[in-house]
Amino acid sequence: MAFPRLMCIITLLAILLFQTNYGYSQQKYFMGLPVDTVEISSSSGSYHFDHAGTTTGIRDSYVIAFDKESRKYFTKYKRTHIKLVTQPETAEYKAGPVQTESFDNQNALDSLFVALSVRYKALSIDQLGLSESEMSRIISKKRILKITKTYKQHSHLKREYPTMREKEQMFRGCKNIDTLKLFLDSYKVDTSNRSPIVSDYWDEIHIRIICGNKVFSFEGKYPNTLKLPWHFRSNSMYIRPIFNFDINKYLVAVLPPNFYRKNTIDSEALLNTYIVWYLHQRGIIRNDNLY
Repeated sequence: MAFPRLMCIITLLAILLFQTNYGYSQQKYFMGLPVDTVEISSSSGSYHFDHAGTTTGIRDSYVIAFDKESRKYFTKYKRTHIKLVTQPETAEYKAGPVQTESFDNQNALDSLFVALSVRYKALSIDQLGLSESEMSRIISKKRILKITKTYKQHSHLKREYPTMREKEQMFRGCKNIDTLKLFLDSYKVDTSNRSPIVSDYWDEIHIRIICGNKVFSFEGKYPNTLKLPWHFRSNSMYIRPIFNFDINKYLVAVLPPNFYRKNTIDSEALLNTYIVWYLHQRGIIRNDNLY
């Protein structure tokens, strides 16, 4: 009788162990410290140059917090519309409803923490996380023409490629994977500690990782394309630029689908930048200050 009873105890312990491992989240670590909260915010807006001195914008806030009692991470997501006026001086903030739910994307958060710890990683096809068919769909004739019109260079396209056959060859050339790899290999940004100052427009994403009384802050902002490089801050001073598109990749995976300005840092945004580069190489876009 002792053996069956022992087996029941072992089975019960196994069930409890299973529930502990799979029913609860383990607290994450960053830089060797337990992570209490991850705060991610995105905002953009502009000054209107009107008589009232109006500035309008939108700010999204996404918080991932660890609850020690339940041993789980939970999220809070909120969007706020901003209106600032100087004549007379007023500030208006219209906050939407707060959406709260449990956080289950543990692997993406782990990968984001790893990416934030790597100061430099060269761009590669693998970082896009897209198949060749998906990339071909994104690098479409329609998108190429749209970007050409955005840069107001449609006349150059007609001049450089007057026949339909020549245009089609140019469109097919943009889909070439070897050409895309050449772009990724040549992609360079300023990784100095200088941060450009823009007074009439802002577009930025902030990441704050809170571990007890220690806070790690990261920022990506306009006019840097794809928010690269990111800057690591300590005591309100920039101390280290980080060039690693994996940050973008895993940040996109962590954030909710409709998070504001997420589309400025994802793989499609990178492919848009590639199309601009390609059109410049083909003499269609003649603006040297591309990205």
